[in-house]
Amino acid sequence: SPVPWLMACWRNAVASGDWAKTDEHFTQRVEAVTALLTQAADGSNLTLDPDLDTYYLMDAAMAGLPMVIEATSRLRDAGRAIALGLPASEAVLRGMTRSEALGDFGDERWAAGMPKVYGLHPELRGELRDEEARKKLHAFHELVGARKADDRQLAEAATVIEELQGVQSRTLDKLDLLLKQRQAGLSQQRAWVAAFEALALFTAAYLFYSFYLVTHGGLREVQKHLEAMTAGDLTTHPRPWGNDEAARLMGSLADMQH
Repeated sequence: SPVPWLMACWRNAVASGDWAKTDEHFTQRVEAVTALLTQAADGSNLTLDPDLDTYYLMDAAMAGLPMVIEATSRLRDAGRAIALGLPASEAVLRGMTRSEALGDFGDERWAAGMPKVYGLHPELRGELRDEEARKKLHAFHELVGARKADDRQLAEAATVIEELQGVQSRTLDKLDLLLKQRQAGLSQQRAWVAAFEALALFTAAYLFYSFYLVTHGGLREVQKHLEAMTAGDLTTHPRPWGNDEAARLMGSLADMQH
């Protein structure tokens, strides 16, 4: 796992007084991953999803929660670095304030969308368990903001990051499930539409064929009667059926023979 290696680099950076450079180095990679995540969301058109449930699940998993997790991680790193002896310079404190503000913004965005999801799927409230993680997040912010906790206390409180990652993973799973259900529903709808179109085409073909038989049969009957009259046979009698033009013509021919 790369986590122990990253933590060792972080501790070495604090001990060597090069924490700022290492923090910037890691931040660049996180920002690159975040940009890739945003590009994936935009490319999938989920950011334009008209359904409230899947849209806000997507927004939480791919926008709000990554912002909260990254800001909280930066806040943890800075808090623990100070606890391990990093001078609380103006630049470090300004960075912590920025991280806390970004975390609060992401938390508000995340919290604003989830009630809309729960309004449509109340059962997800117990499955995602986001409210418990949010309470621990607020407690962690207060602990770091007080700047009185030691490294052990901060490390224990920072387990909220793992809980947030768990919420994000569960949210992605539910989003995937809802999208699969929607896909199945669209496939079924498409099958019904295809069946209806096939039935409509069959009905149209049947009606056109019936029209052809009636028209052709009537004209053929008139033709046979006229050919018989031309040959001098006046004993034939047309047998009209229906009330269309061909039937009325055969009726007129029959009247001429009386």
